[in-house]
Amino acid sequence: MDTKVLIIGAGHAGIETAASLRNLGFSGKIEIFDQENTLPYQKPPLSKSYIKSFDTKEALLRSKEWYINNKIDLKLNTNIKFINDKNKSLSDEKDNCYHYDKLVIATGSKNNLLGIDTKEYQQGSFFSLRNLEDSKRIRKKISEIETITIIGAGFIGLEIATTAIQLNKDVTIIENSENVMGRSISTDLSKWLIDYYTKSGIKFIFNKSFRSFKSDENSVTNVVLSDGTKINSDMVLISAGSYPNDLLFKNIKINEFNKIKVNSFLETNVNDIYAIGDCCFFDYYSKEVRLESIQNATDQAKTVAKNILGMKEQYNFVPWFWSDQLNIKLQIVGLLDLNSNIDIKILGSKESSKFSNFIFEDDQLKAVESINSPGHHLIVKNNWKKRNFLTKDKFESDFNLKNFFNSLR
Repeated sequence: MDTKVLIIGAGHAGIETAASLRNLGFSGKIEIFDQENTLPYQKPPLSKSYIKSFDTKEALLRSKEWYINNKIDLKLNTNIKFINDKNKSLSDEKDNCYHYDKLVIATGSKNNLLGIDTKEYQQGSFFSLRNLEDSKRIRKKISEIETITIIGAGFIGLEIATTAIQLNKDVTIIENSENVMGRSISTDLSKWLIDYYTKSGIKFIFNKSFRSFKSDENSVTNVVLSDGTKINSDMVLISAGSYPNDLLFKNIKINEFNKIKVNSFLETNVNDIYAIGDCCFFDYYSKEVRLESIQNATDQAKTVAKNILGMKEQYNFVPWFWSDQLNIKLQIVGLLDLNSNIDIKILGSKESSKFSNFIFEDDQLKAVESINSPGHHLIVKNNWKKRNFLTKDKFESDFNLKNFFNSLR
């Protein structure tokens, strides 16, 4: 094939797209553009194992030889600044021009830096985790300090907080709501985790937000909260969520909502432009979602490769997520509507920190949250299409999840 596929973004989504194209027999040209200057790497370790030790190396998504052997042109340290959808070309900051037949947008997301000037991050007053260089800076700083304040109790904030606790640091988390991971988990699980992490030594300040700061000559940062509370800390890390990295595409009318949204085939409404991963929105049943999940990124990459090759496959997926925090493995399957009235049935033991919350809405299973219970997670994930057979009345004291789904075969 003479078709040329360009991919903007060398994260999990972009690299898996290239791999899937080659696995499906595509022999055309593939070029991948990324702003970073290192071979594409795994992101999950950056908030955990990579921070703990200077001996830990980045885990590459693919070896250097893999790109050569598969004839994939990886253009690192290349910042695409403009897309011309009329003549199907890209331009970088050096005014180099690249033409495409098919374009895949896999630019991910950008951190919410709370309006703090980027020079404060460059000077070491504040930290935020998005890439390998950020993780290197955090690793160096955290080895030098005693106290760390984290603004935001989402997945990344908690992963870094629990990593810092393992390094015997004094950890305080500021959260502007009353829950941890409030957009992703039930209030029931949030309360359990708050209690668990409090006993582990993490201090929480809820229902307060960051207002301003002032650093003194000793590099101690005085963080001022919304109610005037002041916290002195050797290190401040911002983990306040993210937004789609879609600035590059504002010159194209991707759709009437002025954001990147794709249909079930992962197509934008601009011919031959697809989008996958954190940067795009799509419909999950009747709800519009944007998922920041490696599994979503790689699953979409496999689907978009088939559609580029004309196989016309819709993106049908099982949403699942995970997070390693301290000695907790959190796994979630399904998407939870936090505005709905829910009913929770529990399998396992909260006292032994090994249980799963089965979350129902109108007697329909919507999600399962598992703590140190990979068996529950795997069974439900593998039987997700049969979830409607699992109703609340099935949860007797001797209920066996595996036997239940086996009986449906």
